[in-house]
Amino acid sequence: MELLTIALTKMHNGTYFQFHKIIIRLIKRAGANLLNIAAQLSEYEAAWAELDDILKRSMAHPSTKKIRDLDRKRDEQFSAMRYLVRAALLHPQEEIVEAARRLTSLFDNFVGLNQNSLIEQTANVYNLLQNLKGTYKNDVALCRCKECQDLLEMYNNQLEDETQLREDTLEEYNTPSTLPVRDKIDGIYYEIVRRINSSICLNGPENFQGFVKDHTKVVKRYKRNMAMSKARKKKEEIEQDLKDIEAEFE
Repeated sequence: MELLTIALTKMHNGTYFQFHKIIIRLIKRAGANLLNIAAQLSEYEAAWAELDDILKRSMAHPSTKKIRDLDRKRDEQFSAMRYLVRAALLHPQEEIVEAARRLTSLFDNFVGLNQNSLIEQTANVYNLLQNLKGTYKNDVALCRCKECQDLLEMYNNQLEDETQLREDTLEEYNTPSTLPVRDKIDGIYYEIVRRINSSICLNGPENFQGFVKDHTKVVKRYKRNMAMSKARKKKEEIEQDLKDIEAEFE
């Protein structure tokens, strides 16, 4: 018996914040002293509160609303392309059906884009666009996706510019970057995992079974929603699932 690990760096800020909120809640429920991590919990909560403050200030930044709107529009164009390709799979002309099959295979490599950070999303969409404008150019034309492709590229470029503008003006708006505090939280969290796993190994699992069970359940749910190969649900459905996780461990 041991705690599972999870790639924290793959989470965008909102998901990352929520994940640690739930883990802190689980630690308190189980008892930090019983888990032998009382000191680490104090550091964990302080770092999490620091991240909370930064995220609240970030929401007040004038670029934040623009970024969210552009992110939504970009997601919509990617979804629209997928719908057009699905429709083309039913076309009576075999040439168009074959083009749709090739594009479907390509798109399957990019599902779950919205579960990555904004920077990773932008880079992945750029790579997708390079494929669409190169190897799959004729397939895009046959499936009548060119207009959506152009809009996808426009929103992706605008989002990249707006994200960079926000990064460049964070200090001006007294909004620190989240990266240093996320690094701090990562270190504390992984130390907690290491200490608990060591305690289980040295002292047996009796005092840890409930916490390990709940922690495993949370990590598996988050991993499922982060996995690109499995994240075929709409963004709204994924967000609802994450809300359900938080409500379950309220």
